[in-house]
Amino acid sequence: MSKSIKDRLLRIVKAEYFRNVMVLFTGNSVARFFPILVTPLLTRLYTPAQFTLLGVYTSILTIAASIATGQYEWAVILPEDDRRAAHLLVLSCGISLCYSFLLAGVFAVYGENVRSLFAGGDIGNVIHFIPGVVFVVAAVRSLQQWLIRQKRFRQLTFSTVVQTSGQAAVQIVLGFAGLGLGLIFGNMVGFMGAFLFILLLLFTSRNKGFAFSAVFLKDTMVAYKHFPLYRTFSVLLNTSTAYLPVIIFARYFDQNLVGYYSLCIKVLGLPIILIARAVSDVFSQKAAREFTERGECMSTFRYTLKFLFFTSFPLLLLLFIFAPFLFRVVFGQNWEPAGGVVRILIPMYLLRFISSPLSRMFIISERLKIDLYWQISLFILGIGGTIVVARYAGFNMTLGYFSAAYSFLYIVSFAVSRGLARGKPD
Repeated sequence: MSKSIKDRLLRIVKAEYFRNVMVLFTGNSVARFFPILVTPLLTRLYTPAQFTLLGVYTSILTIAASIATGQYEWAVILPEDDRRAAHLLVLSCGISLCYSFLLAGVFAVYGENVRSLFAGGDIGNVIHFIPGVVFVVAAVRSLQQWLIRQKRFRQLTFSTVVQTSGQAAVQIVLGFAGLGLGLIFGNMVGFMGAFLFILLLLFTSRNKGFAFSAVFLKDTMVAYKHFPLYRTFSVLLNTSTAYLPVIIFARYFDQNLVGYYSLCIKVLGLPIILIARAVSDVFSQKAAREFTERGECMSTFRYTLKFLFFTSFPLLLLLFIFAPFLFRVVFGQNWEPAGGVVRILIPMYLLRFISSPLSRMFIISERLKIDLYWQISLFILGIGGTIVVARYAGFNMTLGYFSAAYSFLYIVSFAVSRGLARGKPD
């Protein structure tokens, strides 16, 4: 290896950007290691139908939480003034609290109708916990954006470790106790642990105080009104396209098949999302500063693209080859069909892993209308198309269409994000 190449590699490794990515990448990998490690135990404590129940619950919870803050939490990293950012954090948490009370009222009045969305069963016993969990999830996301702004990536990583490890521990204990809702209660406890950890961290840290002003809060809300105006509906569409498939599959297909899909999300989808989010957090912080100063951030964009591709492609290729064998050995003979489900989904997950962090360019460049149009297209092709195909085709064909439609639009998202990083108007 030539000296110039060695020097270049040393500069990359020593760069603050690389260190921040590795802190979040390593931390989030560790955070997912324990839950994935115990998944073979969970598949022997819980049935595929119970994984389906968890999938339906998680889908509705995530969709409801996606719009809880009005999307103001994403603006926390943008202002140069910390006082403005602090008011955005207060605004985000305040809106989510009001939203949760509204949601509780809806559940109180239309509880029986909402229960039917959860495919029946014991989930009716936990439905009234959902508004509270929605607030906790929204608050965690808002507080994590504040940690990103302060470059406290280690603390951000540890909050994820608290969430995932607490969730897995509770699920194991309740599984041995024979509680069928253990998977769901573990999810609740995990988010609550992360929430309490971040609150304790902020209250015990020596942070600069900011004088709260209702007038300044209103001014901040108006200054960033394009986030709720354009991004709320966009994110609702995006979250629906990601999580409604579980509900659609549960409506049209056997519960065991949906359980295989839910397991794939747990062991493949969630780790990919968490690791991609770690890269997204560092990318958004650096790219936002670079874009503000120079009007483009192509250097950071290219660096992140290479990192994402060379991190994901080799591992996903090996998984594609050995998936059925691995699922049979690791999760048990009854879960081998889930390996076939993984093979169908891998192209989509590869493109999602690459395009999702880079799509933060929609926020950084504040081109939220473009993001909205893309989300509408994804919803129409992804959800609308999947419903149509599910009515006339089998599970594998429906899943194949689902993967192909999403893959195509992730390619479109990447192309548009690249144009925005170059500073082009479109």
